[in-house]
Amino acid sequence: MLRIDHWETPDRMPEPPSPGEIDLWLIELDSAGNRGPDMLSEDEKLRAQKIVHDRDRGRFIAARRAIRSILSAYLGEAAESIRFRTGERGKPYLDFPITPLQFNLSHSCTRALLAISSDQAIGVDLERVQSRASLHRIALKLFDETILNRLAGLPDEAFTEAFFRHWTALEARAKAVGEGVFTFRQSRKDIHCANFEPLPGWCAAIATTGILLPGNQWRTFLLAPEISREIG
Repeated sequence: MLRIDHWETPDRMPEPPSPGEIDLWLIELDSAGNRGPDMLSEDEKLRAQKIVHDRDRGRFIAARRAIRSILSAYLGEAAESIRFRTGERGKPYLDFPITPLQFNLSHSCTRALLAISSDQAIGVDLERVQSRASLHRIALKLFDETILNRLAGLPDEAFTEAFFRHWTALEARAKAVGEGVFTFRQSRKDIHCANFEPLPGWCAAIATTGILLPGNQWRTFLLAPEISREIG
């Protein structure tokens, strides 16, 4: 599996990705989550208020701020003026400004991953790889027969690693086309997907209906707190 060993911390925001390019932003939610929800929409603020635990609320706000900050820098619009809409199954799109730019976010525990494409549908998923007693039960509910056959008989550690590779790939592929994992047809061949390790102990996948460049051609950035302050 592809391992990303370097996440660039830019001293200023890069230009938006060119057609066919993919940008990935790794976001440290606890580092970025010390600011309030001032730039969020009323809907986002209401969603934040409904989150019971302070830590989780802070991470939600940090993720929403990061999306708005990065997109605003790419699009040349104020972060608070960006508007989102959702598809029938909840996939977010840009409503304002009108642009072909596509994005998708996944967050898990302390980190989030934002994928951006200039011109093609995209989906991303991020998970912390950790053994759980429920993984075999989840696999039976989630995966089709082909994947279950690949998982069958694997020892515990290998099963856990394989489970998260397939889990993130399924999530990313479904999110790329705005579907849920339980309604997505897993045999589809028109979605290109790649797994990668963004950090030790983590598994991720990115999927697109367009051209998926090799991983060594992705632009990978780390949203540092100082950059977040500068663009937010």
